[in-house]
Amino acid sequence: MKKSTIFISAVLLGVCAHGLVQAQWRLQATLSGNPPLYAVDAVNRDVAWIVGDAADDVYRTTNGGKTWAQRANVASGRFLTFIDALDSSTAFVTAFNPNGSAGIYRTTNGGQSWQLVYTPPRSDNNYWNWCRR
Repeated sequence: MKKSTIFISAVLLGVCAHGLVQAQWRLQATLSGNPPLYAVDAVNRDVAWIVGDAADDVYRTTNGGKTWAQRANVASGRFLTFIDALDSSTAFVTAFNPNGSAGIYRTTNGGQSWQLVYTPPRSDNNYWNWCRR
C-alpha cells in the first residue's frame, strides 16, 4: 500500500469519525446577556449546572438544556470558578473575592439558597478549581 493511499484512508476515516462525533452535539439555548461561563457539570441526561463569573451566574437545566434557569445569588461580591453538581438539588461552587477570601458554597434546594461550607485557613491562594474523578 502506498503512503498516499494510507494518507487518504486516514483522512477519510478522520472525516467520517468527525461526522459521527459532531452528530452527538447540539446547540443549546443561549443565556440572556451571554454571561462569561467557566464550568459545567452534567448530572445526567436531563440535569446540568453551569457556573459563570459573577455570584449570580449559576444556571440549572432539568430538561436536557432546552431551557436554563438562573439560580439564587451565591455570595455577593464573589467570583465563581467551578461547580460540582451531585443531583438536581445539590451542588457545590468555589468562590473567591479579590481581597483574598475564598470559600466553597453548597445548595441542597436546587440553588434557591447557598450556604458557606468551607473557608480555607490561608487567604493567599484564593482562586480555586478542582476536577472530580
